Amino acid sequence: MMRTVGRFGWLLAAVLIGCVLSANPCRAKDDDKAALLAAFARGNALYGEGKYEEAAASYEAALELASGVFGTNSLNTATILNNLAALYDDMGQYAKAEPLYRRALRIREDKLGKDHPDAAQCLNNMANLYDHMGQYAKAEPLYQRSLKIREDKLGKDHPDLADSLNNLANLYYDMGQYAKAEPLYQRSLKIREDKLGKEHPDVARSLHNLAALYQQMGQYAKAEPSYQRSLKIYEDKLGKDHPDVAASLNNLANLFAEQGRWKEAADAADQERRIVRRHVTRVLPVLSEKEQLAFLEHKDAVFFHVAESLALSRREDATTAAQSAGWLLNGKAVAQEALAQRVLAALDARDHAARLGKASAPSSRAEPWVELAEVRKALPADAVLIEISKFQVANFDPKAKGNPWLGYRYAAWVITAEGDVHVVDLGPAAAIEDAVNDVRQALKEAQGSPKNPSTIVQDGEPDAEKAMLKPLAALSKLVLEPLAEHIDSKKRWYISPDASLWLIPWAALPLKDGRYAVEVHTISYLVSGRDLVAVPSKAKPGRPRMMADPDYDLGVAEARTATKDLVGKAAAPDPSLRAVSPSLGRMQAPRLPGTAVEAKSIQPALEKYAGEEAWLYQQDKALEGVFKTFRGPRVLVLSTHGFFLEDQVVAPSDRIGTEEKRPALDKEGKPLENPLLRCGLLLAGCNNRDQAKEGDEDGVLTGLEVAGTDLRGTELVVLSACETGLGEVHNGEGVAGLRQAFQLAGARAVAATLWQIPDRESAKLMGDFFANLGDGKPKAEALREAQLAMIQSRREKNAAAHPFFWAAYTLTGQ
Repeated sequence: MMRTVGRFGWLLAAVLIGCVLSANPCRAKDDDKAALLAAFARGNALYGEGKYEEAAASYEAALELASGVFGTNSLNTATILNNLAALYDDMGQYAKAEPLYRRALRIREDKLGKDHPDAAQCLNNMANLYDHMGQYAKAEPLYQRSLKIREDKLGKDHPDLADSLNNLANLYYDMGQYAKAEPLYQRSLKIREDKLGKEHPDVARSLHNLAALYQQMGQYAKAEPSYQRSLKIYEDKLGKDHPDVAASLNNLANLFAEQGRWKEAADAADQERRIVRRHVTRVLPVLSEKEQLAFLEHKDAVFFHVAESLALSRREDATTAAQSAGWLLNGKAVAQEALAQRVLAALDARDHAARLGKASAPSSRAEPWVELAEVRKALPADAVLIEISKFQVANFDPKAKGNPWLGYRYAAWVITAEGDVHVVDLGPAAAIEDAVNDVRQALKEAQGSPKNPSTIVQDGEPDAEKAMLKPLAALSKLVLEPLAEHIDSKKRWYISPDASLWLIPWAALPLKDGRYAVEVHTISYLVSGRDLVAVPSKAKPGRPRMMADPDYDLGVAEARTATKDLVGKAAAPDPSLRAVSPSLGRMQAPRLPGTAVEAKSIQPALEKYAGEEAWLYQQDKALEGVFKTFRGPRVLVLSTHGFFLEDQVVAPSDRIGTEEKRPALDKEGKPLENPLLRCGLLLAGCNNRDQAKEGDEDGVLTGLEVAGTDLRGTELVVLSACETGLGEVHNGEGVAGLRQAFQLAGARAVAATLWQIPDRESAKLMGDFFANLGDGKPKAEALREAQLAMIQSRREKNAAAHPFFWAAYTLTGQ
């Protein structure tokens, strides 16, 4: 259901160019015409780039100018109205789009007649709008009117008529009126075959939609050959790595699963996953962000969930379990990676030599697919990789038509150096996330607030620890006990969490014998298991850097001057990185003076480990512009607030099979944003970010900006005090995304806190951590020993060791 909005835009541009360049009566208003042309062209360009708010402003300016140049009822004005309406439709602002479409339709009907093909286009676009709104009763007569006009004026075999037939059929598909949809799909197919040839990609799309209809009707004998023919056309005409080939394979996998043909389903899913991985790595970075987000959320996410659902359904089958481990290894966390690569590619073009060899860069591999065998080879014999995924489960029951999804669940893939891969169903997501919330609430109560004293202070540490163990044990029963038989014997746990399971201290989960997991196992986190095979940079590390206690209220002018004093003439902020999610709003950050004390406390141990002096930037020197000049410091410590905006939830498609074109919107109708713009760190001057002008830093260091820095050679990043005072972190993906951003920039590992702990305990833990590193211990073991030392000392002193004091720090990476 793809609307056409650009056709009349070119007509308008041609008219305007003619007026501007030629000597004719238009010349009197040349300035207005030139401004109109510029505004309209800018709107089109911004629309294509997915910069909706800016595009809307340009279209509005063009519309105002057009009213003066051509009049409010001109065809050119109607063109701008049509484009602006289409933009608002894509933004989910349907109440704004509807009257604009109506105005455009009225103008075209008045000027061209009610049965003109251009009026039919307006009718089709309005029908699309109502279709998106779920107002099928309003959409149907408009689609029918558009179809009749095209049939009468263009002929019964015109390609535009095929589009109308297809759109109306899609509507009937959504309404469950399959008997009405079938002949329309068939007519659309025949027109395209006759006019475009039987091997044209549009013919493949008709076959694809018709096959999806037959599948929904349970007519598998008709569905399969249509899917197969569609697949062959796509492969022949578009290439075997085209996303439309992946879509066909996804639907074939679904079809085979409904028939119990599990091996064929798994093989089709495997082909599809490999195609998508290559597309995401090689093609997606050159597309606009809007196109990237639409593909990742509406195509890749759907395909990924179908594949994972296959694995869950066949979890007892060792072959499928091993095959599906590859899907997960190559499917998790690819969105942030792909979205960052577009920016990194632009930076590479400007500074190619300086950025060669970035760690974890997918483009450094000739074949982006990481094989299971590669990951197993990287795992020590005493280690286990626990890959966790939250996904919407596809419904493969042929008797349950009309309900393609069964709700979200968590599952774990347990991978060792040798032996079978085990797929374990952890259960419904809602139950696990309720348990996660209980743990986080108990930790919040342990932390206390001005209005609610800490439970540790109120009840004493022994009783508070006992109370804390209840929600921890309940969560452990859900996420650890089902895995116990596969992981208990392994000393080293590599955990790749997902969603809310990023927000919990796995080290503090109790085992069956009552001990905390950290007392038995060395635990570290991975954004994805494929990080185990990432090739580290050979860059020489630089001097350690520390930032603490930023002056969030620093004025823009003062920040500009301070940056210049510290680093000289810094490069202007890259406009491709500068954006901040509007959802950040007017969030104000309170000062964190304790972080300066903590930084100075750990500085000696850090310097002993690094073997050289660490430079500490505080208050008005903890600046975004200064951070961006860092080049691979061996250790980077950032003690400041972080922000993690809630995940944008995308409604699952009810039309898995058909070639549906959906705008890049979340479930609430808001435009999808780059997730790396929805997480980040706050530095000096961020509270005055609305006063920053072009060329100024705003004090908000987004994940995307982090990914755009050069941290090759950085062995460790420490993020301390994140999210303090800014409310609860509900976005596990944001937590993972920020850590991944540092790794995309080249850092090997990230140690970060899940909550703020008292300055003294934090300084002691980090001091021991760096001392252990200085003794040559691996990072994960160094952190574990620091935590064990604190557990022991608190038990000796207080007869208890509440996890609040020692479990906040987690290590991600190697």
